[in-house]
Amino acid sequence: MSGVDAELQRIAALPGSGRYELEFRFGDGSLGTAVVEVGATGIRAAPASLPPAWHPGSEPLAAVSEAVLALHRARTRASALPTLRDVPGGWDVSIGNVVLTDGVPHCLAHGPMAVAGDVFACELCGARAVLDLGADGVTDAESNAASG
Repeated sequence: MSGVDAELQRIAALPGSGRYELEFRFGDGSLGTAVVEVGATGIRAAPASLPPAWHPGSEPLAAVSEAVLALHRARTRASALPTLRDVPGGWDVSIGNVVLTDGVPHCLAHGPMAVAGDVFACELCGARAVLDLGADGVTDAESNAASG
């Protein structure tokens, strides 16, 4: 392994559907991570977060893509628990401002959150999150709208 080569160490499922963290080890022993997302045509990632040799069309990225897609298929076929995820461009779930308590999104500082469209929001501080109910990808807000 040369100084820029990398070896996949771990694939970890992240909250929500289709998001995974890759951990890799470089030839010098240092570690790196990248977050990838499963899309209609394979996996997507910020190119700068991947090892230099892992570019579109490369053998290493193709092999990792196969592994991620196999894990994704297995996860989508199993029952999934409700999970919180950040709204696009948001970070409240990632940094722990929003937690799931008894199946209800709660602002850590202010308690239960209100539904605003397909997003749960804290009326006091503006923290926001989306609740995925499981493998079907339906959010709690969509479920409430369909039943109400």
